[in-house]
Amino acid sequence: MVYKTVVAMSLMVISRGNFYCVSNFISQKQLYQPTLSDHFRELRMLSLVLGSEITDASVAAISKCYSNLELLDLSGSSISDMGLGMICNVFPETLTRLLVALCPNITSSGIQFATAQLPLLGLIDCG
Repeated sequence: MVYKTVVAMSLMVISRGNFYCVSNFISQKQLYQPTLSDHFRELRMLSLVLGSEITDASVAAISKCYSNLELLDLSGSSISDMGLGMICNVFPETLTRLLVALCPNITSSGIQFATAQLPLLGLIDCG
């Protein structure tokens, strides 16, 4: 039962047809699980705060599995400018909020690139 496993690891909220997931316990390996992504393809908000195991490879998995994201919070993760580039390529028409504070591998150049490539972006937290 994937749903029960996900609920045990994170906070899931279903509201008016929107899905939201907040967790610092989901690992890169779990992001690749087909059963997890199949159940939550319509996910609109994903927060993996302080997920130090979240890397550019995790961003690739997120990009493949969850193409409708409007909010992506990877604060405290290990993603780099390359991961930001993947985010820009996949979510230019949906992403309105990107939070990447406390990501030591992201440079000011990566932030500038993301703000230029994501036209709907209303909030970027890179503090």
